[in-house]
Amino acid sequence: MRQVIAVGILALLAGCVSSPVPVVYKTGSSFAERQAAADQCRIESLEKIPQAMVTVVRPPEYRPGFTECREDPVSGRRYCRETGGFVYPGSSHTRDVNAELRERYIGGCLRRAGFDVIAKPICGGDAGAAYVAGRDNQAPAASLACVTEDERVIPRDWR
Repeated sequence: MRQVIAVGILALLAGCVSSPVPVVYKTGSSFAERQAAADQCRIESLEKIPQAMVTVVRPPEYRPGFTECREDPVSGRRYCRETGGFVYPGSSHTRDVNAELRERYIGGCLRRAGFDVIAKPICGGDAGAAYVAGRDNQAPAASLACVTEDERVIPRDWR
């Protein structure tokens, strides 16, 4: 009996193949309504909170070599060995300092429009097909086991 239960649980989990991702949610809403609300809130957030790009630069770093000298005890001669230095390359990356503020704004905008943001895993296989069949009348959050990848209409790095 335990094996049957374990196999059933594994089969259920096999339908959900990822860690939870943020999705727009409202019971009874269609995919088009959720996507339109998210798009409208994203556009509004960019109008009110523009991008503020900064470039963070890490300059190259030089680590000098060294000279090591020893004296031969028999001959009394001095022998030196030099080891060359090394340059660690620099790097740079650009980021938007307003991104987190914009994400919070999008969440508030969606809530004002009657939607919410919940976390659900991405479906795979039969679970994905079952979700697509009923996604134009979104089920209550408690009964949503997972969603399809295209349901993730808000940024991947949502916080």
